[in-house]
Amino acid sequence: MAPANSASEHEIPLWSEPALQQLRALQAQNPAVVQEIVQLFQGDSQRLVTELRAAVEAGDADAVSRLGHELLGASGTVGAERMATLAERLKDMFKAGDIEAATARLVQLEQALELTHRTFTQALQDPP
Repeated sequence: MAPANSASEHEIPLWSEPALQQLRALQAQNPAVVQEIVQLFQGDSQRLVTELRAAVEAGDADAVSRLGHELLGASGTVGAERMATLAERLKDMFKAGDIEAATARLVQLEQALELTHRTFTQALQDPP
């Protein structure tokens, strides 16, 4: 298996199945709570990715680290595995001074954000 940082974004699962199973179980008991979780994640992740872009473009390493960590946590909480992995990689690349690679990873993260948001409701409905 290739090292984590060399895997292409498409090799990273979009969703963590165990996290989705937990959300599905919660949804069966309290759909309103899951709907609120989805809405909060979508709003927060969109804001964080937008702020990450600004921080990368400004060369603000502290902000990239903080925002990347925040996005990693938010994504991990709902099982958005690809987003969490890409956020961590972007943060690490920027910290290492590889701005070009971090900028490319940011583009991948923005694409993953769009796909994740588009498919979140369907992922909750799909059986395990």
